[in-house]
Amino acid sequence: MYAITVVIALIGVTSVFAQEIPLSAPIPDSVRIQGTDSTIEEQVEGDLFATAGYVEVLEGVKENVFFFGGTFIADGKLDESVFLMGNLAHIQGDIEDNVFAMVQDAQFDGEIGSDLYFMGNRLIIKDDVDGDLFVNAREVYIDKESRVRGDFHVNAQVVKIHPEAEIRGDIIVVNGTEYAEEVDLQEYRREDVPVTLTELPAANSGFSSIRPYLSSTGLLLLFAVLLGSAIAIAAIVKVFPVKSERVVQNMRFNGKNIFANIKIGVIATVLTTILLVVLSVSLVGLPLLFLVITLIFLVSTLAKLYFPYKLGREVVMRIQPKASGPFVNGLVGNLLFVLLVLILLSIPGIGMLLLILLSLLIFIWSVGAVIRVKVDDYKNAQR
Repeated sequence: MYAITVVIALIGVTSVFAQEIPLSAPIPDSVRIQGTDSTIEEQVEGDLFATAGYVEVLEGVKENVFFFGGTFIADGKLDESVFLMGNLAHIQGDIEDNVFAMVQDAQFDGEIGSDLYFMGNRLIIKDDVDGDLFVNAREVYIDKESRVRGDFHVNAQVVKIHPEAEIRGDIIVVNGTEYAEEVDLQEYRREDVPVTLTELPAANSGFSSIRPYLSSTGLLLLFAVLLGSAIAIAAIVKVFPVKSERVVQNMRFNGKNIFANIKIGVIATVLTTILLVVLSVSLVGLPLLFLVITLIFLVSTLAKLYFPYKLGREVVMRIQPKASGPFVNGLVGNLLFVLLVLILLSIPGIGMLLLILLSLLIFIWSVGAVIRVKVDDYKNAQR
């Protein structure tokens, strides 16, 4: 329990109190930023490599930009290619070469000297694109000052182009695109499209990943899932009290148990993967394949239920021991895990990666705890 408390505390402190470090001295060479929110006040003469929650470039970068993280803002000119992967990007200066962006929301106020490749939620273009424009997004907005001199390849739910904007190349629509007012881009040229963009939406400032869970429908669905999971936990503990207690004992938060569970969980995962591959390519093994898949499903389901039960029991026993019970422990554990998920998702850029890694680690650890019970039973039977 203490280990998870420390993890949650560190995540909260890191995300809330991340220090912004200004880089104001002349920068004659490349800049590398890792894990520190930064404002670069002088021009970078070389490349910029950044992995951080927030990076702002006030003057410009002479060579390539590589950004992986949360928010990237550039006020100055970027003289070569730009590679972005994160939550929010707002480029106010010109870009001389190609742009490759995989971000949730992006806005380009300056001219792009070559091609723009974008994949994400929303793209706003307010100046020229001298090459081709490739977009796979939910929303695309092209403002009146824009001139796309190449082809426009688009796959989006919403496409809005100001009547004064100009697309000089071909407009190539991928299946699934719905143009505003149901106008078919393949049948209309720019001057024929009766769509006016009067106001651009504001750029997203973060926390968009957790918003769907905070709507009324999302909260009801989340509550139903938590309640159902707590009921399932209570039923399993009531039906198999001895086995459940042994699994929970194997999940004690100390180094010995954690290492043993992870070791067995990793071995089981690797062996199961190999077994599935062997059975899937053999006609004789097909009947066994379904049996193994069923067994994997049962073990993984038990593992996913026992972890919140153990987590909730540790907390309830320290706060109100008399309230401890299978249902209460399971419900409290589920709520704590949801809180941990929301904290991780609120971390820009790397939150989803941390959540995936932590979930995988918890799953392997829990599977190891369940399998250890069977291993101990087998050893006792051999004596």
